[in-house]
Amino acid sequence: MVAIASGLETVIVRVVRATRPVYERAIKRKDSPDNRTAEYMALVYARVDLPLRRPEQLPTGQQREWSGEPLAGVQPFTMSWGHYDEYLATYMGGAKGAYLMRERLFDALPDELEAVLAGNFGAGQRSRTWFSSEAPELDELPWELVAYANGQRAQSGSSFVRGLPPEVPSPLVPVRDQLRLALLDPLEAAPAGLLAALDELGPQLDVSRISAPIREGMHAAASGGFELVHLVADGLVTASYDGVLHFPDTPEGELTAGETAGLLRGSRVRVIGLTSARSGDPALTTIGHRRVPSAYRAFTYFATSPMTLPNIVAPQGPLGDHEVHRFWRTFYEELCATHELDGSIARAQQSEPLAMSLFLRQLQLPTFRRVKADVKQMAEPGAAKVQLETSKELVAQLETLRSKHGVRTKSLDAFVDKERMRQTQLEAEVSEWVEGVDEE
Repeated sequence: MVAIASGLETVIVRVVRATRPVYERAIKRKDSPDNRTAEYMALVYARVDLPLRRPEQLPTGQQREWSGEPLAGVQPFTMSWGHYDEYLATYMGGAKGAYLMRERLFDALPDELEAVLAGNFGAGQRSRTWFSSEAPELDELPWELVAYANGQRAQSGSSFVRGLPPEVPSPLVPVRDQLRLALLDPLEAAPAGLLAALDELGPQLDVSRISAPIREGMHAAASGGFELVHLVADGLVTASYDGVLHFPDTPEGELTAGETAGLLRGSRVRVIGLTSARSGDPALTTIGHRRVPSAYRAFTYFATSPMTLPNIVAPQGPLGDHEVHRFWRTFYEELCATHELDGSIARAQQSEPLAMSLFLRQLQLPTFRRVKADVKQMAEPGAAKVQLETSKELVAQLETLRSKHGVRTKSLDAFVDKERMRQTQLEAEVSEWVEGVDEE
């Protein structure tokens, strides 16, 4: 059985390298131009008609189906990195605008793949395009500038998200009053546009600004019942492409994706928003021959971590203060009204495409479910899901030990039976909060 989102046409784009790793084909001499190129394949899985040809043969090592969607086509494309790196560096450093960056991305894509990313299919039907890449250098590019360029997605409420569909649907989070957001700002460097956007939302969103050290703030958000967390941070990228949130001149310094997942496990937090601090001397990285702020790259790799994180909304490049203000006010306003991440992103991109990504970790459209105001005690399906996962892991380990070593005792058998009965109860509790998905 495969779980799919209800009421959505799903398109999955997986990008893999078509040749040896990037840069290996380079032939560099002091008197020759930088001609580094890399070839890629975009494998597109969908049931909707797309402007792609189905391959006669399945590419080596690839699947004919993904998350219940059949392979609809394979589109090769080439990136000329030697021509591209310097421009990418100046864009990340804030010296080049999003419009010119978008044109560079259009130039790199064949028309068929451009149409898929931009949502030119489905005759206006609502759709969700998942984008993921096995080549980390492609993850850093602001594909959202292409995805929302022509207004097709915004008009239909369709979305472009990062990641791959999860195998198991997440339970919705019950909310009784307005959503609660914890603004974690240990550096006290939140841009004016973000603060103005949150202030203008008024009673629609309950905002608490927390300037405590980052781990203390994350613990407060997890234990305090917040549904949303917004982090103001710098960032670092490790040699293994791990994104680390960086808080210079603070006692704790850095926060990894793994630690964040542990701090928020079982909490009500379902969305993390990231904003670049850009205060003082930002952490720097090298792209091409230029040193540029690394926060945007760090946010990308932090959000694509395999750890069990909430959904993450993060910039893929620099934004002006007016763009920060417009995006976050529209996004949070729509999220408070509809409880839908996809539609909130689409609306926030409606007037002008921005380099803002949604790293999605759920199948269904809604993230929250409204409950009656007179409910005295709300269920916590997220906590029940964690207990269920923990119990299943424990029983699986015990079964492995029993099978491997032949250990069977009455007390152990009784414990396993009790845990399985508990799992049945927890599954019933969680299933009550799963909606917006179909089983096929």
